[in-house]
Amino acid sequence: GKADLEAMGCGASANPVAMAKRAEEIRLAPLLLRLEEVANLHRRGLMSDSDYEKFRSAINAEIAGLDSFSPKNGKSDLSLGREARQMRADEFRAQVDQLARQMKSNPNQLPEDYFRLASSLPPKFTREVGEQDEWRNAGSGPMQEYYNTWAGRNVEDLLSDPRTKKDANNNPIGTEYDLPRDGTLQECTLVLCWFSKEGQYGKPVEALRCKGFHVIVHDIQTSTEQQMMVSLLIADVAWLVSGAEVTEAGFGQLLDAMVLFHRRGGGLMVWGDNAPHIAHANQLLGRIFPGDGIYLEGNDHGSQIMIAHSEGISPGHLSRNHLIMTGLKALFE
Repeated sequence: GKADLEAMGCGASANPVAMAKRAEEIRLAPLLLRLEEVANLHRRGLMSDSDYEKFRSAINAEIAGLDSFSPKNGKSDLSLGREARQMRADEFRAQVDQLARQMKSNPNQLPEDYFRLASSLPPKFTREVGEQDEWRNAGSGPMQEYYNTWAGRNVEDLLSDPRTKKDANNNPIGTEYDLPRDGTLQECTLVLCWFSKEGQYGKPVEALRCKGFHVIVHDIQTSTEQQMMVSLLIADVAWLVSGAEVTEAGFGQLLDAMVLFHRRGGGLMVWGDNAPHIAHANQLLGRIFPGDGIYLEGNDHGSQIMIAHSEGISPGHLSRNHLIMTGLKALFE
């Protein structure tokens, strides 16, 4: 209404006091909700006294507009920000862990608090960043909290260094040439939704955990789609590994949750293999890109080496100037 517009400064007779009051209400609302959730977890015995005091003090400091960490601890602003993000991730993981425990007796039934929690989730990012901007800024201070020093640099320069050890395919050997540093991504959660009846995921999960990822694995042989949906509440990235046929009654409901997750800014990696092992993947792609004709098809025999190149458009070429290609010269397909 007109009063709301004026309070936000959109009317001809905007009241500065009302504007300030409204802005403060908007700032405080999510903080007060977090404080209430932490108190509820502590009351139910799902959070220790020490964790409760730590989270409560941090949130109250934010409410007061203060830095929640002492500047005397010798940490940089970047480290403090990272620690604050980790605390928020831990808070939310505790809430979702509670929902997961409620499902043990009935894994096909979503908990009562699921939809309330899902509707309260904020966007995961505030603005789009172009691929080349990501590439250029990979060596900046904020990103170097997470990335290795070779992020955003040409793999050819790395390979020309005589100190670089290489494998048989001319890829540099060592985790220091990966994009993220080991053990830096503790605040990030990756949810793996495995619908394939073939293959194994042990080694990828081990590698992700080495980087610090909080990895939650849901194999459809032992998990339900509803359990996957609950885990998506804390996900930063979700992997969907497709099977050959969609037979799960709750898969449509999971697709709804994945679309909402992606629209909030969550990252999706959609895995498929040769036909017919693309059934789940194509249903998700059809929901993410309705009417765009984006889908997987075919059963082409690869068995070739793909090479990092200055352009990634031609068949067999991968763009070397992309962060996902950090430390990679060749990939087998």
